[in-house]
Amino acid sequence: MADKQTPAFVLVDDDEDDRYFIRQALHQLRSSYPVVEFANGSDFIDYLKQELAEKGSERVLWMVLMDINMPLMNGVEVLKTMRQHPLWKQVPVIMFTSLPDQDKDLISFGATACIPKPLSVSELSKQMKTTFAPWLENPIVLE
Repeated sequence: MADKQTPAFVLVDDDEDDRYFIRQALHQLRSSYPVVEFANGSDFIDYLKQELAEKGSERVLWMVLMDINMPLMNGVEVLKTMRQHPLWKQVPVIMFTSLPDQDKDLISFGATACIPKPLSVSELSKQMKTTFAPWLENPIVLE
């Protein structure tokens, strides 16, 4: 059986101010989980590939918070890449968007939930509780 890991939030957003806001929101929610940050989707995918190479199919305990508009690789491309891989396809992903009416498209691409920008602590809190609570109770283990 795979070793237990500590759950972690993965924050993927090129806007440093938004990353700061989300870190503060997580702190206000009394989250004790570590936060791993990436400023673009390409770096995050590289990280996922490195984790896979190093750890194989151990328990996946990431909870992803990701912007759509980023350099090098946007959030939709990252989401599609994740959903094509058996180890990453069930990882919950909350997407941030400043474009109205994009929720349905993002959900069809595999987003677990969407939050409009500008972000609010109350909406972030609500979506995180709804999206991530079941995942923390029953994370997927591939062996």
